[in-house]
Amino acid sequence: MHNPTLIPVLMKDSSIPKGMLYKELKKALPCRIGIEFELAGNFNGHFVAEHPDYFGKPTGAISNYYGIYEFRADSDTETLDAIRELRVSLKDFHQLAGLYKFMQDLPKYCRLHQNGGIHIHLDMTEFDFKKCKQRKVVKNYITKRLTEIGKIFPKYTGTYNKKRVGDIEKGTWVNMSRLGTLEIRIAPLTFDYHTLMTWIVKLIRFRRILIHDCRLKSTLPKSGSHEDIALLLDHVQNLQQRLSNLDDTPVAANEGEIPERLDVDTPTEPTPWSGSINDSLTYYTINANTGTVTSVNNGYGLM
Repeated sequence: MHNPTLIPVLMKDSSIPKGMLYKELKKALPCRIGIEFELAGNFNGHFVAEHPDYFGKPTGAISNYYGIYEFRADSDTETLDAIRELRVSLKDFHQLAGLYKFMQDLPKYCRLHQNGGIHIHLDMTEFDFKKCKQRKVVKNYITKRLTEIGKIFPKYTGTYNKKRVGDIEKGTWVNMSRLGTLEIRIAPLTFDYHTLMTWIVKLIRFRRILIHDCRLKSTLPKSGSHEDIALLLDHVQNLQQRLSNLDDTPVAANEGEIPERLDVDTPTEPTPWSGSINDSLTYYTINANTGTVTSVNNGYGLM
């Protein structure tokens, strides 16, 4: 997970059992993930300036370039410090390398915004989440664990999102969205892949705990378990311990099933931002005719 571009290499390595590798990677990203970046800068404009062959092509071409499931961006604006939203989604672990490549380009095309953030969507559609009879149960379960969810990230200092669970309601720490996803809305903005994946891995673990504890039944063929073999940790432990526990032999397996190894190769703490605190940021202007790039300072935020 540190460098997902190695996944294709590992898949071709005849000395590595493919079944074991596939199972571990599938466990790391078992569902579709959506990531919304709230930032400053014109990603599309800078991307096209660097890749002029993509001028006039639909945004699906950018998805194909990075090898991700979907990419969408807000329309451009003349306001330098306006927040724009970029939306990226991954279908499975094969597209982690695309996310890695995309986030390497983010600092070139965009800027951190002091009021920016990241929203992370966890797909729950396989549980018919929009019509789930246990929807209230799930909401109450998450509500009682908001403090532990908050500890996954640096302390949330914003004022827009309130500490509660919304049912198709924005402005909350967690939103049970109209898309059939769990939307976690309190992650700070980062351009660092390893930091983002640390949070996503923790949230995937929480998703497994939620499915198990709330007894959610999948609608997928040949499925229907409650993730019993995915994260079977002793209920005596609190949620924070269950999110952090990387023991090879978790206990309290349900219905006699054997738990699997849960280790994921990501740092347990976010990687510190390597930039410097500064009074200004660099804003890039691209001449559409010549393709030249000039820069000016816009006077706010972090480098």
